[in-house]
Amino acid sequence: MQPAKYIVCRLHPMQGRITAFLTAACLLAGSLVFVPAAAGAIQFSTGMLDATIRSRYSGKPIIVVFVAEWCPVCRQMRSKGFSDPGVVASSRQFEWLVVNIDRQPTLAKAYDVDVLPMLHVIDPQGRVLAVISGFTDAATLQNQLQRIHEHISADQEEKLQTDPLRLESDSWVGVFGLPDNYRAQSICFANVGYGPLDLPSQSALQGLRLGFSPRSPSTLIQGERELRVHATWVNIWADEPELQFDYETLQTTATFGYGLTDTLQVEGGISIQSRFGGELDSLIQEFHDLFGIDQDGRDLVPRGRFAADIQPTGGQPGVSLTDSDRGVYASAAVLTLQHNVTCGTLTLPAFSYSLTGRYEIQSDDLEGGSPLDFGISVAAAKRFETLYLYGTFGFAVFGRDRFRGLELRNTQYSFLTALEWRAFSTASLLIQYLLTEGLTDTPGKLSEPSHEITLGAKWEVLRGTVLEFGLIENIVTFGNSPDFGLHLGLTSRF
Repeated sequence: MQPAKYIVCRLHPMQGRITAFLTAACLLAGSLVFVPAAAGAIQFSTGMLDATIRSRYSGKPIIVVFVAEWCPVCRQMRSKGFSDPGVVASSRQFEWLVVNIDRQPTLAKAYDVDVLPMLHVIDPQGRVLAVISGFTDAATLQNQLQRIHEHISADQEEKLQTDPLRLESDSWVGVFGLPDNYRAQSICFANVGYGPLDLPSQSALQGLRLGFSPRSPSTLIQGERELRVHATWVNIWADEPELQFDYETLQTTATFGYGLTDTLQVEGGISIQSRFGGELDSLIQEFHDLFGIDQDGRDLVPRGRFAADIQPTGGQPGVSLTDSDRGVYASAAVLTLQHNVTCGTLTLPAFSYSLTGRYEIQSDDLEGGSPLDFGISVAAAKRFETLYLYGTFGFAVFGRDRFRGLELRNTQYSFLTALEWRAFSTASLLIQYLLTEGLTDTPGKLSEPSHEITLGAKWEVLRGTVLEFGLIENIVTFGNSPDFGLHLGLTSRF
């Protein structure tokens, strides 16, 4: 079968305002769902279970219509095919169900969907009786439905011993690279790849409280589970009149996620943070020398020292950490609820939002207020051939308001943009930039936003298991950003 009309393509603090925004987004998403153009044209079931119950009650076979929001031929079938009186009349011989392959990739794989639109005619036991590939016009669709009705009206034993009736049209969109393994266990694969690195801000003060964790707008399929273990080791260096930093931190996070529905997942986990002297000093200085990067004075101090001093300024007290402050200094439990609003269309991106709560288990540094932090983030993603572009905005409200006497802001915004290149079918290269608002009003670097650039890669090393690696290098500013860091993570879906 060759395409006639269409190019074969690859899959590519303000509670009221927030509530209104999310409501509008959900209404927009609802308008994008594949439904008949004319009300009452064809009655579609709400899911496979509903369609099966209807089929067993009525004795009619089920037609499962596989589509995608980005598929132009699917839109044509909706507007010109399903509203045609002749097609509507023929449709009454069947029960109908529409499946968006972005949101139900496992079902699409089970039926070997390789073009769109594709119609599978099945009995209540799930046996395929006939297949229609593509769409041309309403008259052709009506004739195809009539032929299928005549075919399945034949003797039952003869029907089950023959291959399904296969009918083809000359307008279709090819589906290549339908995901298997890891990506097949979440929705929105058309616009979402492996996603950004799970790497919150590692800056000196930003890393003390709820860290904005980049998310892709893809959620686990209902019943799917995900285990993630990540560790990030960074060197904090600053040599400014108002502050001197020379130490390292290690943040280890373990989370477990579960798909409540195909578009709603819950995730809980724990994060532990520790700090120590400059184990990376030698590596960093040699790296800077190799690429001609300014040492910014780090070659003038002893390697491996532990120092963190903030000078009194602007009426704020100073802060000084000593050797007694080495070791684990913070731990917290985190719970996140993520909802996918839409998987996107031919021109619009996939979109989701997340609500996060964090409870402080231990903190040697933070004081005052409440041990609870809350955050909201919105994420979008769009595919361009083998490239995926991500954007995420986060806003957090914190309970603690002082760092060893130094006053901190109670709110913080964050923004991330990331570019993923699917260099191989099971591996991607990434570059991402994270901007995080400063957390003090004290004059100087700590009041400025942090800028963190990370180069990384993701590789599906085993079926459903992805290894990720990130290299953090401060090339924008030294004052309020980690100087150098390494990130390693393992994510497994089952």
